[in-house]
Amino acid sequence: MAIRLPTVIVPYAGPCNENCRDLFVYLRPESNGVEVESVLMRVFMNNPAYKGHVKIVYMANLPGSFINDRKIIENHYAVKYHFASLGKKTFTPYMAQAFTQFFSVPFEDAHIVGAFEALRILGITPEELVKLWVDPFDMMTLNGQTIKHKDDLYIVNYDIPALLHKNSNRTDLAAMIFRTDLDWEGIHAMFGHMTEALIEEQILDPRIPPSRVFHFSKSPFEMLLDGCGYLVDKEYNAIPVMELTFAHWLLDRGIPEAEILGIIGNPIFRFPGYAGGVVEENLLTYTTNHTYEEALARWRSATSQVLIMS
Repeated sequence: MAIRLPTVIVPYAGPCNENCRDLFVYLRPESNGVEVESVLMRVFMNNPAYKGHVKIVYMANLPGSFINDRKIIENHYAVKYHFASLGKKTFTPYMAQAFTQFFSVPFEDAHIVGAFEALRILGITPEELVKLWVDPFDMMTLNGQTIKHKDDLYIVNYDIPALLHKNSNRTDLAAMIFRTDLDWEGIHAMFGHMTEALIEEQILDPRIPPSRVFHFSKSPFEMLLDGCGYLVDKEYNAIPVMELTFAHWLLDRGIPEAEILGIIGNPIFRFPGYAGGVVEENLLTYTTNHTYEEALARWRSATSQVLIMS
């Protein structure tokens, strides 16, 4: 099968040197990309609270065959894929202790499996695994990994097989970068209005989380991961992550490129906890709603890095 090439509608404008925040936004393959794009843009172009505060500095349509050929999905979700593949073997001692405290089950005795093994055990499809309903207290997020408890199984990153399955050669993905001077409160309000508009247009079922239709970066470090692979130029070459605004900002403050790339590849760190203790957190989620300065300060407060990916 011939590989279809991306359509770059708005070439990347390059890093911002002013007081701005870049957010990577991409539309899930199961969404109607054109309709969703139209609704999202209409909100920030017509609403006085956002008009003049948001602009698109990158927009492209990435065909599924191109995404699969470049292994963009696998690379983007590399850490989550690792946990979904190996399950219990990937847990650190801290994760084992936190698991026991949350579920009140000894880690050694718990039947913890990765999502791919869960498919085999349960004999269901990836989409059925996503839709497998459990009570909120049977769900745990730990070091950026999601654990779903069903019967005697504890399933790690149940959504990864479906994410890989949905991105076929026949599906496209729309990717954008929103550049804004809004603070995080304003950003979340804007995406809240976008969700309401999608529901009003009957594009989004109100019972379905908006994250099933579109994703946006929720922290500076997550923005770097979101840019990996999805950012291409008109010659279809991947634009280096160092060209993203936050990476440029970090470089200007003396953080070496190797360290920045190392954070993306192994984002789990140990931080000082209460009463002299230690906590482990995924830096991408641990810096949610942080400014660039706050995100850098939090990373600098880490006592060590947990190397999950070799």
